[in-house]
Amino acid sequence: MIEAVDCFKGYDGTPVLQDVSFRVKPGEIYGIIGPNGSGKSTLLRLISGVERADAGEVRIEGRPAETYSRRRLAQLMAVLEQEAIPPVGFTVRQVVEMGRFPHQDWLGRERRSGGEARGWAAPGEKVGGEGQPLVTEGQKGGGEGQPLVTEGQKGGGEGQPLVTEGQKGGGEGQPLVTEGQKRLSGGVDRLLDQVMERLGLMALADRTLDQVSGGERQRTALGKAMAQEPRVLLLDEPTTYLDIGYQLQMMDYVSRWNRENGLTVVAVLHDLNLAAQYCHRLLVLHQGRIVAEGTPAEIIDPALIGRVYGTVPAVVAHPVSGIPQILLQPEEG
Repeated sequence: MIEAVDCFKGYDGTPVLQDVSFRVKPGEIYGIIGPNGSGKSTLLRLISGVERADAGEVRIEGRPAETYSRRRLAQLMAVLEQEAIPPVGFTVRQVVEMGRFPHQDWLGRERRSGGEARGWAAPGEKVGGEGQPLVTEGQKGGGEGQPLVTEGQKGGGEGQPLVTEGQKGGGEGQPLVTEGQKRLSGGVDRLLDQVMERLGLMALADRTLDQVSGGERQRTALGKAMAQEPRVLLLDEPTTYLDIGYQLQMMDYVSRWNRENGLTVVAVLHDLNLAAQYCHRLLVLHQGRIVAEGTPAEIIDPALIGRVYGTVPAVVAHPVSGIPQILLQPEEG
């Protein structure tokens, strides 16, 4: 699904990542851990396509990340950061709706890309290729960049949009909407409702972000990512500013999404106990290099943690899951 091959990245002549290679399997939760300044967030930016490696490459589904368009990458993956949404004046519902942007054309209409079974197609509709709106059997295109036209469409004069007999406009200045487009819109409304219900956001739908708590804003950001319908979710320390209740809630939502939908998750996490509880495998970075990779049982080791973090913890098995957890040991005065 995701593969890094001999990646190197530096800034102002200082190496930040060196010889980084790993592979994330489809449908797994893959954690990236390491002390501050080890290159974790930089690695996530390479995976997301925001930055390019100076040497080596990141591949998404076998294809170099830089060969994807920004829109196509946004259809494949979503990113959730530490403080994903500032407290601006949008409502919770409006922010969740923003997750649909990569699947819309420039008029804000839903479309599907690349023939994938994603989005909401009405019966009889087919995909016109990546970046093309949905078209019916009776519609024919007038060439690249031209509006799609049915046989029965008639023009209203030079500069006027072509209109079928059955099409009705929403008023002056409003785009014409076909029945298929209405069905698409209805399908998206159902998706948004399902996402907000799942995350307990329905009661907050009309509140602006400055009227909700930090935990509720982070849930709203997760809702936006879920509405995006990605195949990959990138998490950059999403629980850093949350209390322990919201930390568990956030990771439980992500874990359930992973189990139910086969979502691939790459998560940068500071909390080693959370990482061990929720990740299938862990990658340890130190000074820009990979130190270790393996299951939580292999990674949460006192000697390894001591070598990377500079402090040797006590490691105990969780009384319920049996997963190794760390207990910090302060130096004796």
